[in-house]
Amino acid sequence: MVLVVCLLSARTRTISIDALSRVAFAILSGCVSLAVLARRGASHLASFSLCLSLGIAAGCGGPAEEQTAPSAAKPHLTTIASSALAAVFAARPSGNVAMDSIGTSTGEAGAKGLATTLTLDRSQSLYVLGWAFPPAEKGGCSAIGLAIDGKLVFPGTYGYRRPDVAVFYKDRSRTDVGYGIAVPASSLGRGSHRGFVVCMDSAQSASRSFHPLTIRVR
Repeated sequence: MVLVVCLLSARTRTISIDALSRVAFAILSGCVSLAVLARRGASHLASFSLCLSLGIAAGCGGPAEEQTAPSAAKPHLTTIASSALAAVFAARPSGNVAMDSIGTSTGEAGAKGLATTLTLDRSQSLYVLGWAFPPAEKGGCSAIGLAIDGKLVFPGTYGYRRPDVAVFYKDRSRTDVGYGIAVPASSLGRGSHRGFVVCMDSAQSASRSFHPLTIRVR
């Protein structure tokens, strides 16, 4: 009976093996109490009420256990294999690769979410922040990077929490999909450069941001 009550009260949550173990223990404890009370002359109704209350408290009183999607590892620096560079530079644009903010190490900021041109001194670094995930897979990118001029790829740190993205797509597997990429301007050389953020999936296929980033180093 206690088990039935517990299951009915938990229709909207997941019952774990631990919770069911608590129910079984509660049934045993309640029935022992029932025998003690019966020996002392207590009414069957009072005894049954105690048994039921113990069962609900022990078996159903714990916090609800939500079904959660597997979480990615903590933010980590990713690496795009040299064997995947051809896929990187041939990547197709995707709405699942977004640049939220672009700026420099000394605070200058470019426009957010648009085709952007940013001018840097050689002593500065470029910072790109945003979110990305493979369009055809659950979870996040296997690697993230900034591809520049069709020949350079700068690795990014991936796995920052972005619950806003998960809420928008109604998919909790899209929670740890934030990234950050830092590029020293001195590594680019003077002049104008064009780049895209690239997300690799587990099959080493690549998708990139729609809007290009133009970087001018003086």
